[in-house]
Amino acid sequence: MNSTAPSNWKPAPVTGRLSHIDALRGIAVILMIQQHMLAWLWNAPRLTFPDLVRAYPLSMGMNLLGNLAAPLFITLAGTGAGLFLDRPGARGRTLVMRGACIILLGLALNLLAPYWFNPGTWYVLHLIGLCLMISPALVRSPSLLLGALCMGAFVATPLVQTWLSTPIYLPEVRLNDTSFPGGVVRLAIAEGHFPVLPWMALFILGIIAHRMAKPEKPACALAPAAGLIAAGATLALLYRQGHAFATYGPLYRAFVFAPYFFPPHPPLMLVLAGMALAFMTAARLIRREDGGIIIRVLSRFGRASITLLFVHAMLFNTLGHATGLYRSFSITGSWLIIAGFLLAAAVALASWSRSGFDYGLEWLVRLPERSLVREWRISLKSD
Repeated sequence: MNSTAPSNWKPAPVTGRLSHIDALRGIAVILMIQQHMLAWLWNAPRLTFPDLVRAYPLSMGMNLLGNLAAPLFITLAGTGAGLFLDRPGARGRTLVMRGACIILLGLALNLLAPYWFNPGTWYVLHLIGLCLMISPALVRSPSLLLGALCMGAFVATPLVQTWLSTPIYLPEVRLNDTSFPGGVVRLAIAEGHFPVLPWMALFILGIIAHRMAKPEKPACALAPAAGLIAAGATLALLYRQGHAFATYGPLYRAFVFAPYFFPPHPPLMLVLAGMALAFMTAARLIRREDGGIIIRVLSRFGRASITLLFVHAMLFNTLGHATGLYRSFSITGSWLIIAGFLLAAAVALASWSRSGFDYGLEWLVRLPERSLVREWRISLKSD
């Protein structure tokens, strides 16, 4: 859908939700859950990462595929902001309130998952909340400026990491460590789980992708996706070939390719950003088709994404640590538990969807704006 709302566009009934957006978010939720739960359940042998991949190719492949979850979440959040502000009567203040609520939920998760996070942790909820709070200004900005901001974020990432002497790999303890100069701000900008540099670029890419979305011209959106993937692959290839400037020169961080984003390195981030845009384009092309039960199931997961983040973290991280079951299962047992949880979630979501997911965390995020709308209607009646 393009931002000028073409004549053949029809909003979804009642809620105005787009099934392809919710379904993609549902895919991201499932990828996130399986990645987290495997790490929290499996008593993995003490092998190097390459040896684990060779010994458990399917499980490690799924683990690596989970890296696409966060890029999808963040890019979809940018597209969602653009879609929301396209609606007649939509106000930027609403997105600011949603963003503030999501940041508060991020702070709550920090406290509810003490074995995973510290009070000062900067996670994906904090990032998306911040992005939503500034999204009204971003959505009003010209595409050229947004493109420059994206490029600037990717370029600034290795420069800031070099300035801070950020390690090439950040273990979980360091991701949560606020004792270094800069404290929480340092984590938010460069060294947290999902720092502004470069993750905010993906949110902005979501806004750009929304503007470029033309069903009759899918190449308009696929071209930047292919360009991002090609750019990341080129940087990674230069690193793999061992060129001096790419392996130990002053700018070598721009070329480092690793199968993780703690901290985020440009090659992988560019590839993931391109893949997220490609997934969004593919989903948009099939959105008018009846996807049947699969799309409905995925959409339900997408509509309860924050709730599922909290539930699986508290059950399998917080409770797992507290009961001594953390990382105590075989690979087969781990996958059986993961499958069982996803199946139970699907059944529960099917029932919950009949009430419109009332009283979930997503409902809570929208509560302040509903109160404002109610007050506005009352004031109109009184006038």
